Amino acid sequence: MITELRDKATICYSRLTHGKIIEKTNYRYDKLYSHSVFIFSSKSIEAQATPFQTILMSDFIFKKCSKNVRDYIFLHELGHVKLNYFWQLLFYITVIPSFLLLFASILAIPFAFLSFLIYGFSISFVAFVFIDFVLFSFIVLILNWAMEGYAEIFAIKIIGVKKYKQCMEEMKKHSKKKNIFNWYFYRIRYPPEKILFWIYKRSIS
Repeated sequence: MITELRDKATICYSRLTHGKIIEKTNYRYDKLYSHSVFIFSSKSIEAQATPFQTILMSDFIFKKCSKNVRDYIFLHELGHVKLNYFWQLLFYITVIPSFLLLFASILAIPFAFLSFLIYGFSISFVAFVFIDFVLFSFIVLILNWAMEGYAEIFAIKIIGVKKYKQCMEEMKKHSKKKNIFNWYFYRIRYPPEKILFWIYKRSIS
């Protein structure tokens, strides 16, 4: 009963966020790690662990990427699933409002310039927008780095640093060129490799 509810919730969630589910399969890595994966249609590398502790992966990953990349992406999302559900829930109820407020701060930037043209320079308004932007960027960065960093290190511990670096290089070939905005949102989501490796080395020492 619970599994059926999770499946239905995942299908609805995917339709809203990624696309229609085309297949459900049981993905297995090295006989030790397995989990059901919902596959949806996409023209790029997309994957997510949902709030229902299920995994979404695009069919692009299965059609265009090597098995090493598929394994890495699966293990990364599995890392999210295996994280204590309390921390997952805390993440969702804090990062979503923070991200919306960050987005609102970004949208407010053009209004700051418009206000300057119409009413003259307002240091209080500009300061308000700037402080909001920095504050919510910092909150989103810390929350995302903690969650994504945990999932990355989970995957690195299983596949090893060498294979992880190979996967990153292959994924770069499939990814679109990043403009300044894409780079910004990517960086506040994922911690740099140097930080990941630093934490990884200390976690196994």
